[in-house]
Amino acid sequence: MIKVLTLYLSFVLLVLVIAGYLVYILKIPSPRFVVTAIFLVIVSPLIVGYLLVFYVIPVPEVAVPDVTWQTSTEAISILREFGLKPRIAGKNFDRYITSGRVILQDPRPKKKVKLGRIVNLTVSTGQRMVPVPSLIGRPYSQVDQLLSELGFRIGATVEVVSDKYQTGIILGQIPSPEVEIEAGSNVDLFIAKNPKFGLVKMPYLIGKRLDDAEETLRDMRINLGKVDYQETDIIEEGIVMRQEPMWDEEVKVGSSVTLTVSKKSKGTSIP
Repeated sequence: MIKVLTLYLSFVLLVLVIAGYLVYILKIPSPRFVVTAIFLVIVSPLIVGYLLVFYVIPVPEVAVPDVTWQTSTEAISILREFGLKPRIAGKNFDRYITSGRVILQDPRPKKKVKLGRIVNLTVSTGQRMVPVPSLIGRPYSQVDQLLSELGFRIGATVEVVSDKYQTGIILGQIPSPEVEIEAGSNVDLFIAKNPKFGLVKMPYLIGKRLDDAEETLRDMRINLGKVDYQETDIIEEGIVMRQEPMWDEEVKVGSSVTLTVSKKSKGTSIP
């Protein structure tokens, strides 16, 4: 319809130009009247046709069929069978609808429209593909948030016994880093489990001054527990004489150690 109207208006303009040129060349009296008459003769059918088509003769209506989830080819074919004009208006990612199928349509299904109405279709390009980040060497506590931000989920987790890495460090992953997979997919993880994680060997404290022993214990995150004092005439005052637990014994971080420290005997002078 629009193409026909455009051609018709072009024809009207062309006729008016030719008529004006003839009036000028032939010097016809009252040229304005002649041009106006020609214009009315040409344009009147257009006006009458417009009124008939849009106001007098009813244009048939049809309910828009539901073409969502159909392939774009099937959707176009169905809409044309209903006398409608399909148009691919855009494409978008969709987690559930496979690539090439219709996600949205406008006008919506079952809406009454006139024949020849354009129906805009949005077609799925499938699930968004995202490269998997490298998780190896990261603590497990940081992984969940990182994967969630990229649209992934933690899948299976497998503990791998290792005395080289701290418990909770990621040793491997499936899929491998930089492999592109669908957003929303699972990433399986291999996590280190160190049986000795959180254990330290008790240092040798005998012979150290008490303040030096305390500093050593702090560095190893071991607490100084009970301190017993033993009078002696042999050892300088303030020296560790015994310890419990013994040196090289494995203890948990935060454990306490009991020390026996030398104390000058009463009435005895130690050189």
